[in-house]
Amino acid sequence: MINFLKLFFFTIIGGYSSFLANRGIAIFNHQLRSSYGEYRYNDINRKELYKHAIKLGVPFILGAMLPISIATNLLSFYIIFVISDIIGLYFEKTIKGTFLSCLTGAIVAGSLSIIFDLFMQYFPTIFTIDFMSQLGGIFGPILMCFALIPAVAIGIEHGPKKSLSACFITLLIYILTLRFLPNLAVGTAFFVGTLIYLLLSIKNKKKVEFNNEQIIQFKDNIEIIRKNKWFLTIMGGILAAGSYYFIVSTDVLAQILLSVGSGVQAGFVMLFITLSVIPKVFNSSSESGAFNPIGYGFSIMIGYFATYINGTLGLVVAIILGLCFAYLEATSFKVVANFLDKRQSMRVMGENMRVSSMVVLDFSLLVGSMLVANNIYPGVGFIWVFAFWFINRNSQKKYVQQIAIGPTSIILMGLVINVLKMLNLLI
Repeated sequence: MINFLKLFFFTIIGGYSSFLANRGIAIFNHQLRSSYGEYRYNDINRKELYKHAIKLGVPFILGAMLPISIATNLLSFYIIFVISDIIGLYFEKTIKGTFLSCLTGAIVAGSLSIIFDLFMQYFPTIFTIDFMSQLGGIFGPILMCFALIPAVAIGIEHGPKKSLSACFITLLIYILTLRFLPNLAVGTAFFVGTLIYLLLSIKNKKKVEFNNEQIIQFKDNIEIIRKNKWFLTIMGGILAAGSYYFIVSTDVLAQILLSVGSGVQAGFVMLFITLSVIPKVFNSSSESGAFNPIGYGFSIMIGYFATYINGTLGLVVAIILGLCFAYLEATSFKVVANFLDKRQSMRVMGENMRVSSMVVLDFSLLVGSMLVANNIYPGVGFIWVFAFWFINRNSQKKYVQQIAIGPTSIILMGLVINVLKMLNLLI
């Protein structure tokens, strides 16, 4: 069955983000956005920029986001935004080119949504040994280890002693909450861990002037973004609505949480992701004059948090706040610069939380993948997954991103054992 609500959001966002990329209003990929500044100043031509978009985007789609999408049964919007960048830059910045960008982006995004849904519905049925339905089990450990992300991040900045103390408190809160409010145990423990890190971070009041200097140096580019604020505001409302329905996701960890219905936890993830990417988006946007179609990510975060409010009211709140946050993101460069300059500790905190989440995610997915693989093929699954994980981790050239090696290795193993079963060679 085709999910028409999902199809609607994929089509609208795919077409609209292709429009934004074509006009140079918003580019999703951070590195590509920086390159757009070179294009704006005629250092490179549009054809070179288009080739750069393919080079940056396609490997990560195939090596990371597609396997994760299959494992979570949710097509990541990271894929849609990267493809929209490519489509938008392929066509010339003319009225005809803009129209073709919108049309092509909408058709491609909508088609991908349908193809993915049909693939996930019918592809597993062709195999004698079912392995696709078990892929979701690899996320079990990360759902439990999620609460430890702040404690690990504290260790990155403040050392092992404070990290162990935070870990002990986090586990204690988790155990106590699990006894009385089991559904809130992980989220509560994560919140307490984050609060501990926040209290440690606010002591640091180191101030710099780098970002305010960025505003002065690139004031013309920032003014371009301000003039395009309404285009960006509209996208914020659309993203908030799509996030409210658990359709829009651009981060691996948030997508995993959405796949099991943990919208509020996904909101917390988007909060520290947003804090970690603000400097990167701020710098690349001010240098290029093109913003990010998802802004800093607050609109998506709001959509996830709004799921706590049931019914139409939650959707209305998500859209209104999504519009407001997107507007503020596009017009508050001075405020953001002051925040980044005065609160360096908050920027570092966001970055460390992001690094911590990737470390926890990597090893949790390894454990989950080994457990699932061993259920599919007892006695072989453990070593199969570990072999792929270890080889990929130590390879200079990675064809598959480390976070996706677990589901990728299971899919490969599933295909192999089904072929062996068909040939009557499976032991």
